[in-house]
Amino acid sequence: MARVARMYVITLLTVELLLLSASFLLHFALWLGREQVSSKATHTVVLGTFLSIFPVAVFGKDRNIWKNEFRSCPSWLRSFVLICLFYGMVVAICQLFLFPMKSDPDGLFVVSAFTIAFCPMFLCVLYSVLWRSDWGPSELVKRSGISFAVAVAMVLMFTGNGNGYLSHRAR
Repeated sequence: MARVARMYVITLLTVELLLLSASFLLHFALWLGREQVSSKATHTVVLGTFLSIFPVAVFGKDRNIWKNEFRSCPSWLRSFVLICLFYGMVVAICQLFLFPMKSDPDGLFVVSAFTIAFCPMFLCVLYSVLWRSDWGPSELVKRSGISFAVAVAMVLMFTGNGNGYLSHRAR
């Protein structure tokens, strides 16, 4: 069972890396002015990022990610997380308050910057679980089971939203 739990965590790490890569690509496309291509994709990536953080957060030791998982990561990963966080916050503040873009009425540029800011932190959680954790196999299996249940709920929400079941329509 511990081997299956470890493979599940590796799968979550892969999904987080893909979402982060998609966030960077979409943000770069928005830098180039490709709003029409990026609008629907940005909403999908943001929703996927939002829904993927819950299954990963289950692995946080004592639910204090900054204190435990962030400190246990190597310096290169901590630097990457801090750079992404700083970049996302600076872009959001500049776009929202100082220099709003008239060509981005939906705020997709800011939203994609937020995904770049917060997605890397959850890479620290998964890195800590895989390579720095002092958990025994039973704790990993238990947390993986809870995370899997949360992931199934998030996939159902993502699918329901994509099919229009969760969208609000004014009558």
